[in-house]
Amino acid sequence: MLLHLTYLLVALFGTHTGKAAGHGLAEVVDQFHRHNIPEDLHIDFNPLVQLQVTFPQVNGSSISVDAGRQLEKNETLLSPYYSIDGHAGPGPFVIICVDPDAPTPQNRTLSEVRHFMGGNFSLTDARDPHHLVNTTEATTYYHEPRPIRSSAIHRYIFLLYKQSSGYTAAAQTLTNPNYAIVRFNLSSFMNAAGLDQPIGGTFMLVGPDASSPLKSTPPTPALR
Repeated sequence: MLLHLTYLLVALFGTHTGKAAGHGLAEVVDQFHRHNIPEDLHIDFNPLVQLQVTFPQVNGSSISVDAGRQLEKNETLLSPYYSIDGHAGPGPFVIICVDPDAPTPQNRTLSEVRHFMGGNFSLTDARDPHHLVNTTEATTYYHEPRPIRSSAIHRYIFLLYKQSSGYTAAAQTLTNPNYAIVRFNLSSFMNAAGLDQPIGGTFMLVGPDASSPLKSTPPTPALR
């Protein structure tokens, strides 16, 4: 159903963006380091391609994520779609999104929160050769940002990987109900799955609004 909604939105409204992504790779890398992302996630970030993350909006427009740009919480409600700018082969690829700032940037006892994880993405869309299509269900469906009302801004980081042979087996452990999406350890999962360092990535900043919870609650999957 997630894929059906994504394709419907793309087909109806295209990829016109109210806010366009315009950062080159060097600027993306700079923004990652300015926001201490490689250090906090314990990764090396030397991207080969640009990962574009685009959020469809209920009014028919869409918003693309520039690395380091702040978005309103209500602009990130719907599951995004993904594309690649650059040459990384046909796939398959893995996309993971994490929040390292939960419940607050000063108190990261729930971090990292796994907001999305999906594998078997490939460049097989005949209508758009840059559009990433996943042929299997996501391991973790997209969960919208839900920073608590007293929190400062959170970082929501999307990373693109070449899929390893060990990814599927490692990801299957996360479908077990005993594995919550909080306190996820990205670098440990990379090691367990045999994932190399990410080949692309971007991130957005999202803060609380009047609809934000007063305290941490289990996130729920976004509309799809």
